[in-house]
Amino acid sequence: MRRSFWYLLAPILIFTIYGLWINVKDLFPFIFPTITLLFTLCILEYLFTGTKRRVLFSFNIILILFFSFVIYPSLTAKKNIEHLSIPFEDIKSFNMLTPDGVSISLSNDKMILLDFMFLECKPCILKLNYLQTLKDLPISINIIVDGQIDKFEDFKKYYYENKEMLSGFTFLYDIEGRLSRKMKINTYPTELIIKNKNIILKDVGLPSDAKTNYFDIRKKILTDKKNDPLKM
Repeated sequence: MRRSFWYLLAPILIFTIYGLWINVKDLFPFIFPTITLLFTLCILEYLFTGTKRRVLFSFNIILILFFSFVIYPSLTAKKNIEHLSIPFEDIKSFNMLTPDGVSISLSNDKMILLDFMFLECKPCILKLNYLQTLKDLPISINIIVDGQIDKFEDFKKYYYENKEMLSGFTFLYDIEGRLSRKMKINTYPTELIIKNKNIILKDVGLPSDAKTNYFDIRKKILTDKKNDPLKM
């Protein structure tokens, strides 16, 4: 049985080691060690009989469920977040429009969140539910509608039809998409968190984690002194 076990396991180990050698960033920790461990346990389950097989089968089911619903969502959220520490080039030079047509620039708040979207973007609309969880944090939340894509009249209409849902946010129209182009936004939604005029987080797409994890990660980033550019 020992020889059969190694014959079955060898290809998995060889391909895993090769994969880690050429692309460790994308394989860890989802493919290795998680998937490798599951394959190994499945092989053991195949080789054993009776009580040992039942125990291994039950353990596999528990491990798969725990990984799928607890570990994977949290790891995916952290993996999808791109931490940056680059100068934020004079964002206040970009004037934007409120739904009332008033031209304003972004606030001077210490911590600012920008969420870039367009009105027909379904993931962008769903993202608003995640942003709702951040309202009690000390951060100015700005929803930026790309003026390259949407007309101002549509932006204004959307705001007044969804005013309650947008309560607590600053809803702004990016004239001709100038800020979006400057920040090289080409995927929606795209979230930027700015602290002391430096971008400390960039998150692209709809979060795949639960709302509680989304909130906890942002809270940690905003309160962690390691993410304060003035203290680096």
